[in-house]
Order: sequence, then C-alpha cells, then structure tokens
Amino acid sequence: MREMIIAFIIALVVGSVMNEMNLGGAANHQTQGAGQELISELDSGTFQGLVLDSKEPVLVDFYTTWCGPCKEMEPIMGTLALNGQEKLKIGRVDCDKNKVLAEKYEVTAYPTFILFQDGQVKDRTTGGRGLDDMRAWLKMNQVEVPASGSQSAPTKQEPVQSQPAADSIEVKELNKPSPEG
Repeated sequence: MREMIIAFIIALVVGSVMNEMNLGGAANHQTQGAGQELISELDSGTFQGLVLDSKEPVLVDFYTTWCGPCKEMEPIMGTLALNGQEKLKIGRVDCDKNKVLAEKYEVTAYPTFILFQDGQVKDRTTGGRGLDDMRAWLKMNQVEVPASGSQSAPTKQEPVQSQPAADSIEVKELNKPSPEG
C-alpha cells in the first residue's frame, strides 16, 4: 500500500511538471500567450493576401524557432496584437521554413520587424525590443497602439508645466529663525 501511495505521489508530481502546473507555470504560460491567436502565421502562399493586399498596416515578425530574442518577443507581439486590434495586423514568418520570403525582404538578422503600409515596406527594425520601444517605433510610423487593451477614447492628459532651465533658477537663502526666537 505504501509503495502505491508513493508511486501515486510521484505520478502527480511528474504530471504537474509535464503540464507546467508547478509553481504557477500554467498562469505564466497563459499570460505569455495573450494575443497570440491574433497573430497570423504567414508563408509564401498567404503573404500576398494577408500583408500586401491589406488596407490596414501590417507588422511582420521575421523570426526563427532557435532564436532567443525571437522567443522573448512573442509575448510583446501578442500584447501589440491584442491592444492594436482594428489599427494594426500582425503576422509572423518562420525564416527557416520560408527562405524565399526572408531573402526577398533581405532579412539577415533575427528578429526583423517590417511594417507594411498599402502593400509597401514602410519601415523596418531588427533585434529584441521592449513593449514601449516597439510602441514608440510604431508611433513614429503613424501607427498608434494603445498601452492597454481598452478601446475607449484616449484619456486627456494634464498639460505639462514648463520649468525654467537649470541655469536660470534663482537661488534664495532661506530665512532661518534665530535661536533667540
């Protein structure tokens, strides 16, 4: 009986490790997958229709499965896809499986991100980047992806108070009370 209980416990532990359920693995896996269903896997057969014929901007991630920075970009691309719905489409090209597309767009480093507008290359950048950096790059190209998934109107920002330059700040000596009172 004791051996059966030990075997059962071992099976539970191994099963939970195999299913990424140990120490919050399932929650992490779920978080990293947010927005991934909105990213189209592209190949030479689908590229024309989903990218070149698109009326909205398309960000294409040229990646490889063995590239560390490419894997780190997956949750960032998912967040961009989720938050940028109706403003931006996102697709991915596995360069090992689609060498013709990689060569056509002169992809020599991974990941390479190419922004297409009206079927034409508008801009490109390479290397792993943070979410804010990707959003800033897209904004520079007139594609604004909200910081959160809310599709509501942008909140009004308070006007920035201008401050005098450091060399024009007037330093005044504080009047300290005398010890006599």
